[in-house]
Amino acid sequence: MIANPGIALSGMVGEEKSAVFNQLGTKGKAKVEPYIVCIKQIDSKLDHYLSQLESAHLSFPVVAKPDIGCRGAGVKLIDSPEQLR
Repeated sequence: MIANPGIALSGMVGEEKSAVFNQLGTKGKAKVEPYIVCIKQIDSKLDHYLSQLESAHLSFPVVAKPDIGCRGAGVKLIDSPEQLR
């Protein structure tokens, strides 16, 4: 399990990280690493994922994690486009 020990109870549980990050001010957003949100039911094509990564100036390896927080559950290191399938 991957969790931030600096956050009580290891972080957000059941909250959308993207919604929390969207509420950050300019200084807070400057401290958050670039990220994209992919919704599996909508974004089911690999080309779409790769395009979003490129637009965000991200390259492999990347860390994939659920948008809904659960103290590190579901976090995976993705080394290649094939692992996104």
